[in-house]
Amino acid sequence: MKFKFCLIALSFCFISSVVYSVQKSPHNLNAEPVEGTQGRYFPAIKFKSIDSVSVSTMLPAESLGRKRETIILPRNQWIYDDKTGLIEVKRKIDNSAYIVRAEGKFETPLCVMVTGGEKASNIRFVCNGKIGKAGTDYSYDEKKNEIKLILCVKGDEKYMLQYSTSKGACSIGSMSSADMTREIRAYFEWPLDGNATAIDDSCRKFSSKNVSFKGVWLVQLLPKNNGYFGKDIINDFKWDAVSNVLILSEPVDTDKYDVYIFGEEKSQDN
Repeated sequence: MKFKFCLIALSFCFISSVVYSVQKSPHNLNAEPVEGTQGRYFPAIKFKSIDSVSVSTMLPAESLGRKRETIILPRNQWIYDDKTGLIEVKRKIDNSAYIVRAEGKFETPLCVMVTGGEKASNIRFVCNGKIGKAGTDYSYDEKKNEIKLILCVKGDEKYMLQYSTSKGACSIGSMSSADMTREIRAYFEWPLDGNATAIDDSCRKFSSKNVSFKGVWLVQLLPKNNGYFGKDIINDFKWDAVSNVLILSEPVDTDKYDVYIFGEEKSQDN
């Protein structure tokens, strides 16, 4: 399975992916721009209703120096079509630096609409630490091209869904590294080993292997052994782009964790 890493919200994602933060109410979810259209966005999970739409800077853009901002769109600047599941935004948005986010109430059990009209295959699902079984814990309606997450009856469960299309792998969910053991990562065929090496005895400084980054937006600590969870580091680090060195505020127990860096890679011209 081929993966392309990008960042949509708080965690690493694949060709098409969404990760949302869990709140009591309302539910909230990133919406992806619809390819070949202007101002149309696709939230992969079905909403019963949408109360507000906002536009925020993406972490990759912030890592390269763009100022963090969030804009709550006035109600007359967006329309939600509950039949197609699409949001139309009546405002020009730079999709390379900003992400559209919808807040409202999900349909439950959660229903995921497969992106781009592609058929889904190789479906994998984990909910609250349990690996899901087809037909019992989730189901795929090929005619509607929707995946129902039967275990997600409230919409605030810790879960991750992954499926493949002809364009690559897509993942969506509320789980972060802090919710994932090595076993779960292996089930999803996600990286188990780090891409950075400690370069000082304090284990606070790390250099990335074979890759140079212009900016870094996320650091994950991957468990080296089974039975315990990873960690996400979003703010407590500095990135020295000149020396290609990551500086953490706290040391890493390198007997337990590998360090994985996510960022904007330098081109060969830089």
